[in-house]
Amino acid sequence: MAIAHYKLLPQEEDVAFALEPAGPVPYSGLQMFGFFVVVVFTLFSLVVCGLRVHSKHLSSGFGIDDWLILIAMVLAIPQAMCEILVIRTGYWGIHDHDIPPHPINQGSFWNFLAQILYNPCLALVKISALLFLSRLGDTKTRVRLACRTMIGFNMLQVLGFLTATILQCSPVDYQWLFAPGGHCVDGAAFSLAMASTNIVTDALTLLIPFWIFLDLKVTRKVRYALLTVFLLGIAVTAISIMRLGYVIRAFYRKPQDVHFSLGLTANTLEINLAIVTASAPALWPLARRWFPDMFQSLGINRPYLYPDIEVLGDQSRASRQMKAGRESPPLRVKVSWVEHQRAPSWAAAEDGGSLTDIRGQAAVFKKPASIRSSVSSQDAFEVRETYHGMLRTVDTARKSRRGSAHALLGPG
Repeated sequence: MAIAHYKLLPQEEDVAFALEPAGPVPYSGLQMFGFFVVVVFTLFSLVVCGLRVHSKHLSSGFGIDDWLILIAMVLAIPQAMCEILVIRTGYWGIHDHDIPPHPINQGSFWNFLAQILYNPCLALVKISALLFLSRLGDTKTRVRLACRTMIGFNMLQVLGFLTATILQCSPVDYQWLFAPGGHCVDGAAFSLAMASTNIVTDALTLLIPFWIFLDLKVTRKVRYALLTVFLLGIAVTAISIMRLGYVIRAFYRKPQDVHFSLGLTANTLEINLAIVTASAPALWPLARRWFPDMFQSLGINRPYLYPDIEVLGDQSRASRQMKAGRESPPLRVKVSWVEHQRAPSWAAAEDGGSLTDIRGQAAVFKKPASIRSSVSSQDAFEVRETYHGMLRTVDTARKSRRGSAHALLGPG
């Protein structure tokens, strides 16, 4: 074990819940930078969550994946507060020779609480991302199966590690009281197993967007743009690997100046980056509204060229929006999975689904533009409700009416 250049005093029960060190309060630039990292990244993820809520309000409404992200954000805030207290009361970021004598269990309860909140936060974010990807790749049975398998594995992982974190010491309060007679499991092996499992689940989750988008019939630029949005999660995997390196360094290499490090901030950094990257796809429609020129310069301003990553996962949500009279964002593709099979309104039941006389549709295009738009939108919604399969419907409020009529009636 590394030689400590400071004196540890006997444990005290009240000191475990201390918000400030009991003795002198040394500061360092590294410790201040640690506070900065924790606060800034927590605020950043909070802002992104707010933008996600706004984006969902403008488009498809809330789904289970959105609620899971919000719950993770609610848990991430106290986790960040606990990390700040651990850094402060544990003298992290301070050279060992500058640390004054202090009780061995000073601020130890906050470290225990931060460990408990860490795994549920990450698991909720991953499950949210997998639910979103499952809806997005709904037409591919293997994608759905892979997402559901990963969701089940993440649920088992969080239950297992959460239970192990709480019960890793006997009695449980030995984790913050350090009372004589208690004992804990091998902390090095436990931390190594947790960090390695998180890296594996991160990597497997990152592979699913490739599976969905690589065979998509879109332009190369559109495919790269979609993959870039989803693969922002690589940053989270990088932080997980960095955290694994910190665990190996702390438990196996035993540095001499062990406290002069900010490895603890990797927990908060990983959680908040996961929230941000998992929310990035949900901000796509909002980004199109705010930065139309940028999307146009990239050549991806026409949604009918790519499947919108803002997916309506169920009919009831779309139906509620139609009844409420809420308009979808302009130039947006809605993707819905429909279960009931029935011939659409423009097909004849008696001839196996062949098109009816197109002249019967001519009356639609003789009406004023406003009425014509209403009829078209109602018909599109009817098709989306009844046709068995995955349909992409486009809100053509900004397109030429003549172009729409020409596409339906054909040349001549």
